[in-house]
Amino acid sequence: MKIKDLDVVILTEGRITKNFETGEPIYLQPGQVGTVVMELDDQTFEVEFADQHGIPYAMETVPADQLLIFHQNPIPANL
Repeated sequence: MKIKDLDVVILTEGRITKNFETGEPIYLQPGQVGTVVMELDDQTFEVEFADQHGIPYAMETVPADQLLIFHQNPIPANL
C-alpha cells in the first residue's frame, strides 16, 4: 500500500533529531508513531511526531523504506 498524506506511520529505524520547540536532542526510536504531513516525492515524506496530547515535538524527512503504515481495524459498534 502506498503511503500518502495524513497516513499514520511507524518508524522502522531509530534516528537522533532535535525537539523543534526546545532544540534539545531527542531519539526517535523504532516503533515511534507519526503522521505524514507532506509527500516530498514517491519515496520521501515529511512526518510529524507528537505526544499523547497531540503536541508536536519533531518534524523529520523520512524515506519510505523506513516507514510502515499503521493499520487499525475498527471495532463493530454492535458487540
